[in-house]
Amino acid sequence: MNQDEYHRERLVDLINLNPNKPRSVTPLDITKIFYISDFEEAMERDPVNQIAELLRLENYEWNSYEYVQQEYKDNPTEMNNKGIEIVNGIFTF
Repeated sequence: MNQDEYHRERLVDLINLNPNKPRSVTPLDITKIFYISDFEEAMERDPVNQIAELLRLENYEWNSYEYVQQEYKDNPTEMNNKGIEIVNGIFTF
């Protein structure tokens, strides 16, 4: 992952401001989570779950692209009412 494509300090703030956080983190901790050299390492280290756990997010796994795509096909009006629409074949929120 390109280390310049996300705001490391803001992520640290979001985690550390959460009173239910599992532990405090530093920018270096976040860099280590996203410092991945290949796909296999990404699958082993699972950075998405690491960040979700640090943020204490619940029920985030079901919100996959495939889920949103199917839900949009089944209920386009409801999805538009939630602020989700398709632009050039890509979902926007």
